[in-house]
Amino acid sequence: MPGPHDRPPTGRRPGTHHRVEPSPGGWRLPGARGRADDVDWIVHTAQLAERARFDLFFCEDALTAPRPGHDGPVRAVEPLTLLAAVARGTRHLGLVATASTTFSEPCDLARQFASLDRISHGRAGWNAVTSQFADVVANFGPARFPDHATRYLRAAEFVDVVCTVAQDPTEGRGFRERVHAAARVHGREPEQVLVFPGVLPVVAATRAAAQEVWA
Repeated sequence: MPGPHDRPPTGRRPGTHHRVEPSPGGWRLPGARGRADDVDWIVHTAQLAERARFDLFFCEDALTAPRPGHDGPVRAVEPLTLLAAVARGTRHLGLVATASTTFSEPCDLARQFASLDRISHGRAGWNAVTSQFADVVANFGPARFPDHATRYLRAAEFVDVVCTVAQDPTEGRGFRERVHAAARVHGREPEQVLVFPGVLPVVAATRAAAQEVWA
């Protein structure tokens, strides 16, 4: 029987979720600092959490528009953008963003999370949700909202695709190998071939003629 400190076979570790968040009415308290959309204040909050030895900073999200009578900017800043700012102000804190598998595209989301992971030096995490609330359906339309079983089948495949695309560098390696193979065929040393992305050469009989074409 495993002991209380043994890691489960999956590699996951049990933890405790301590929910700490600003109150929408907190601005009325003496000495209150910042607003819900004040990024500097949110970064400061994350820094306090890091100094308190919290493991991660979690941003919930829902793809809903403000409802009448709910004026506060509760979700004023998109989570991945916000956590990119938090990443630059912290060093060890895990950064977990909520993102929908129903109303997102896997390749786009993979790029966004991979970018956050690079900015934070490997601290990005994803809270994958299937977006079940009626307010979300109202934003995107019922035609785009599949039933429960279909949403979770899509979610399982979606997560696999995002993790594969975000972590797999095979496309870049394949390009490098093709360039090296072509260099060998033409009698060149592969390591001497340099790749300059975005170069637009102008070829003409003279430099003056090339400058005229470029202008």
